[in-house]
Amino acid sequence: NHLNDYIHLHKNAWPELLQCAKASGAESLIIYISENLSIVLFECEDLDDFYQKYNRHDVVKKWNELTAPWIEESPKIDGSGSVKTVDKIFDLNQQLNGKLNPD
Repeated sequence: NHLNDYIHLHKNAWPELLQCAKASGAESLIIYISENLSIVLFECEDLDDFYQKYNRHDVVKKWNELTAPWIEESPKIDGSGSVKTVDKIFDLNQQLNGKLNPD
């Protein structure tokens, strides 16, 4: 089980990887862990475009090679559109201000 390795690596992410994420279009990227489930929250203009740009970087390829064996089920994060997304159905602050923004 590599859960502790996964958590440690993300808490101490490589600075070059962080810069690649920002340069590829991530406005925000947050990962929560619940038992063995990783919950990833992205804010970006276009998720598929982000992944296409992000995955061109050698540091990202190195990171993915390191972490891939630790992940039992992972979506293709290559810009192919296969990443499952969720729909926002509630936002306290937006709805208090009168309107839910689904993005």
